[in-house]
Order: sequence, then structure tokens, then C-alpha cells
Amino acid sequence: MEQTGATFRSFETNLLRLRIGGQTTDYNLDNLNWALSVSTPEKATFSTTLTADGGAPLIRVTKTYALRQGAPVFDLQLGIENLSAGDAEASLIQDGPTGFPEEGRYMASRRLMAFTRKADGSAEMKSFLRSELTAAPRIVPRPERSEHVWAGVSNKYFGVFLRPIAAGDAKADFVRSITARLGAPELKTDLGDLILRFETTPRTIAHGAATSMTFEVYAGSKNTDHLRSANPAFVDRNSIGYVAAHDPDRGCCPCQFEWVNDLMIWALEKSYLICRNYGIAILLLVIVIRTLLHPLAVFQQKSMYRMQEAMVRIQPKLTAMREKYPNDKQKQAQEQMRIYAEENVNPAASLVGMIPLVVQMPILIGLWSALNNDVNLRHAPLDGWWIRDLSAPDSLIAFSPPVTIPVLSWLPLIGRAFTDIPSLNILPILMGVSMYLQQKYMPKPAMAMKQEAAKTQTAAGGMNPEEQLRQQQMMANMMSVMFPVMFYYQPAGLAVYWMFTNVFGIAESLRIRKQLEREKKLIAARGPVAAVPKRPSILGGIMKKMAQKAEEFQKKADELTKQEEGKKKDRNRKDDGDQRKDRDRKDKK
Repeated sequence: MEQTGATFRSFETNLLRLRIGGQTTDYNLDNLNWALSVSTPEKATFSTTLTADGGAPLIRVTKTYALRQGAPVFDLQLGIENLSAGDAEASLIQDGPTGFPEEGRYMASRRLMAFTRKADGSAEMKSFLRSELTAAPRIVPRPERSEHVWAGVSNKYFGVFLRPIAAGDAKADFVRSITARLGAPELKTDLGDLILRFETTPRTIAHGAATSMTFEVYAGSKNTDHLRSANPAFVDRNSIGYVAAHDPDRGCCPCQFEWVNDLMIWALEKSYLICRNYGIAILLLVIVIRTLLHPLAVFQQKSMYRMQEAMVRIQPKLTAMREKYPNDKQKQAQEQMRIYAEENVNPAASLVGMIPLVVQMPILIGLWSALNNDVNLRHAPLDGWWIRDLSAPDSLIAFSPPVTIPVLSWLPLIGRAFTDIPSLNILPILMGVSMYLQQKYMPKPAMAMKQEAAKTQTAAGGMNPEEQLRQQQMMANMMSVMFPVMFYYQPAGLAVYWMFTNVFGIAESLRIRKQLEREKKLIAARGPVAAVPKRPSILGGIMKKMAQKAEEFQKKADELTKQEEGKKKDRNRKDDGDQRKDRDRKDKK
């Protein structure tokens, strides 16, 4: 492959290092003429012969490509035959595939990787993006008592993996080291110049003898089902384990689980069988997941509403308590726990609001992984004219050249999102609008109650309920801006999922608001019955007991302190009396 003057060759046998008679010579093989010696529909063999200065033959090198039926797999066999008069020691430097294309221009996904297994059975993956190789190549040596299982190059969906194989039960340990390098590191253009270079272990070859080394090459989809259909060992991490090529794509998020990724891919595929459209399949997935989480959402929103309403109601008591004990923080904490217990207020209810998001994060990341790795979603459209590829941003309008937004591009951390923008993506913006509307329609206490609570703020400081709710609203508005920025270059299917989730949440919030309004009307209709205090909750009872225990401990501590102070005063009086007696005796003398 040639681009802008740079030349890259796939599966090039680059160099032969030959040691004869104590002298080592490197022979470049890239520009030699290779003769086609065997040609069949499934097999092709090329050979070249190296000669000494006098024309005597030294070494014959052969390369054989043999296709396997029924799978995207072929064998690459390298042969070395000693034609010299004595023994020879030889090793080869063999390159892997080049010209591997990038899937999409929004996120770097092409990698060179090497998978090594140690003697204890543990495996180690090394992977390198192009940006990590511009300064210098990266060498992956074979540690002692370990083996290079495979190495390859991959993008989001496809990979070409080479693994050394041996005949029978012999160990395929002929790969000495693997080098990840670039064909044209000086060029800034992101070319398909990623190159894997295999250096074989030197082998001694007797006069007239030959040796061979074979690589099995898989060239196809990284999809787990496709790998399994080619060879079950390809998905077995304890065997060959090409599925490990997904690991660098998935990153290291602590809330990411492989079984969740597989479950999301399975759910998408099953939903697709129903509607034959992956966009609608994502909508079905939202309906199923949010329906399952609906009881949790009802509990969360009602708990948040009642907690906020209760905090407004008890604010005068909290203010009076702080005024009564202005300088005693310990007493304030005890009294606050007692008030919470008496009013049946759960201060931990504010954390309940995070539960649905926490539950959905593994699902969201699993869907992101599915959209980035499932080849079946590649180029899958929603409507065919706007969202033409659910695995890439929607790109309603493409910018050529890319656009950089002044001021915003100078911001730390997020400025990169506003630099060299390749297209206008509408879906993340619509998703932000849906997030804002969802927060707007969440049940909240009436404004009149919040304004009444604001009057009870004391000079001691702290935020009243109105300010707390205003701060929460500001945080929600910030999230409505930050999420679209975070999702701007993410797959369109992910924005579709989150936007549908927010729309479902808006309908859910409106329904919960109606339920709360009916409950308030029912309580108002009961009259004095509504004033009967509820039976304390389990947490309220625990807090009440904790407050009582703390008060008892405080009383005991106060009593002990008084006793110690009394004893100290007695000792001081006794000491003063003794001193007076001593002074009187001295005066008499």
C-alpha cells in the first residue's frame, strides 16, 4: 500500500539474519524477486534464493499461504533450507498486516496488540494506539518461561490476528519478540501504517536440512459468535482467546461487567428479531428496562418529595434548636437526630435519588460497548436519511473543514470537545433538552412552602430548603449541559437510548405528580386525622434510640465532669488550708 510517498506491505518477510562460519550477515528480503512455485485455488508458495558473493547458493526461503475451508483463517508458513556447505544459524523478521482502516473518524479504535501467557497460566495483554507509537516503536519481548499466544491489529469491529502454531504436541515458541511500530511515524496524517513485526528465535540448520515456522492468521469480525463459529478456542481465554481484543475497547470502568455487555448485545439482537430495526430495538429495550425499574423510580421520587416537604416543615424547629444551642455542636447534632426521629424524616432519602442512575450506569456502559463492538450494529440505520449509522454520531451537517468554537475551545478539560468539530450532531442536544424537561417535571414541594421556609433562616448560616432546592436545580441544569458534551462524539444509538429514557421518565414523573396530588387531597379531606403522627419508621426508631443513648451518655459525662470538678475544688480547698496552717506555724516561730 502506498500513500503520500510511504510504502507499506502486508505480511512482508523483511529480513533474514544468517550466521555461517562465525560471521553474521543481515539480508534484506523486501526487494528480492520471489518466484511462484506452487499455485492452487487454496494454496500459493513463493520462494527466493540467497547466494554468496561468488554465486554459490546459501539459503532458500519459502512463503506459503494456505486457505482453510469454511472459516476466515489461513496459514502462513515460512521455510528456510540450508544450501551452504556447512551448518547455518538463521532467524527471520516477519511483518503482519498493514493498511488496516479506521472505523469512523470520531474516536481512535485501531490498536496493535500482543497476548502473552506466562508459565503459571496467567495472561497479559499489551495494546498500543497509533498516538503511542509516534515517538518510538514498542517492543514486547517474550519473558522467560512464557509464550506469545497471538498478536494482531484491530479496529472497532474487525481484527487480523496471528498466532504461532506447531505440529503435533510441540510447543510453538519460535517467536522471540514482537515489535509494534509505524510505517510512517513522521507523517501527521493518520494512515493505515500500523505494523506488527515478529522476530523469530535463531535456529541451527544442518547442511542440506530445512526448518519451517507456521502462523495461523484469523482475519474477520471480532464478534463473539463469529469467533466461536470459526473455532471455539478463539473465545476461550484459557486457550487462544481472541475475545481479549475487546478489552482495550471497553476500558476500565469500575461499573462495567462483561456479562452486562453480553446481555445487552443479546437483548438488542432479540429485540431486532421482533422489529427488524436496531433503532426501534433500542426503544423496546428502554421500555423493558424502565418498566422493570418503575417501582424503584416511584419509590425514589416519592421519597425525595416527602423528604423535601418534611425538611421545609421542620425548618422552624431546627432554627429554634440552633438558636437555643448556638455554640454547642454536639448538642445540636443530638437534637437534630431527635427532631428527625419525632417527625419521621429520613435524611438518607436524598441519596435515594441516585439509585436509578447507579442501577442504569452498567446498562448504559453495556449498551455503549455493544454499539462499539457488535458488528451487526455497524452501519445500522434508524431512519435512513438522518440517523444512518447507530454506531456513530448522527452527523446531520458535516463541516469541511472542521469547526473550532472560540472561547469554549479554550476551557480546560472540556475544551477539546469544542475543537475541530467535524459535524453538527443534533441527537446529543435533543438528549440535553429531554434531561432538562425531566428534571423540570420531577415532583417538588410548592413554592409557597419554600418561601415560608426561607423566612426561618438564621444568622448562624447554612442553607434553607429553598436554597438547597435551588442548588439541586442548578446541578440538574449543569448535568443537562454536561451530558450532551460527553455524548457528542458517542454512538447515536447511545443518545437515542438516553433520550428515550428521559422521555419515559417525563411521563413517569407526571404520573407520580398526579399520585402525590391525590394523596394530598385525601389527607386534606381527612381533616384532624391527618394530624395524627405516623408510626415511626424503622430508621426513625433507630435514630430516636441513638439520640436517647447519646443524651444518656452526655448526662453521665456531665455528672462525671461535675464530680471531678467537685473533687478538684475539695483538693484545692484542702491544699489552701494546709498552706495557711504552714504559714501560721512559720509566723509563730
